[in-house]
Amino acid sequence: MFDTISEFTNLTPNLIWIVVATSLFAGIIRGFTGFALSAALMAVLSNFIAPIEMVAICLILEIIASLVMMRDGVKNADMRVVWAMVIGSAIGTPIGYFVLTNIDQETSRIVALCVISSLAMLLFMKIKASILEGKAGPYVAGTGAGMANIASVGGMVVALYILARDRAASEMRGTLVMYLMISILGNIIFQLIYGLMTVEAFKRSALMTPFVIFGIMFGSYFFQPSLQKYYKPVCLLVLIGICIAGLVRQLVF
Repeated sequence: MFDTISEFTNLTPNLIWIVVATSLFAGIIRGFTGFALSAALMAVLSNFIAPIEMVAICLILEIIASLVMMRDGVKNADMRVVWAMVIGSAIGTPIGYFVLTNIDQETSRIVALCVISSLAMLLFMKIKASILEGKAGPYVAGTGAGMANIASVGGMVVALYILARDRAASEMRGTLVMYLMISILGNIIFQLIYGLMTVEAFKRSALMTPFVIFGIMFGSYFFQPSLQKYYKPVCLLVLIGICIAGLVRQLVF
């Protein structure tokens, strides 16, 4: 059976274990924070699978995650901000995909890890960019998130904006869930245009889906008022550590 899975997904047996463990880990983060599923997947798996191949897998799993978390998103999201960010994302997304499909895979892997770690550090240090304040803020954040599709970390760009607004964790989480769900349509269109949505991506996503869903359910269980003050620093520290390790591996070895 294990050989069948390996043949079906075109992954080595050892890599299958890494993919499964990463899917569970990323699902827990998504369930707890409302974002960073793609960032966590990309941070680990871009060391083994080219980022350009990971983009479609991340999108498929984001669709599943959004459907699982939609109920909480609808209840807590600031939809005015969500729609403004979606408009911005529609502008930035084609730029991000153009860059993604016009640089070599080694460069894209390094760029992906650098983008993730940089955004995670900004979020962890609670840096608030003045450009994100005011009425233009959600449009700027959405445009940046669309461009950040080069590393599948658009959700983290949006999280930086929401952090700058200093709202309740439940609203931040709900807004992120709804933004990611609505913005998926544009991503699907551009992935089809650029030929990134492949049969292999669906096969690998099928392997990862049950572990992502279980992780989301587990992470959501711990999204309680008494623990909400810890969720950002813990998750961001984990992401920063993974990215640094990935960059060291890529640049040194």
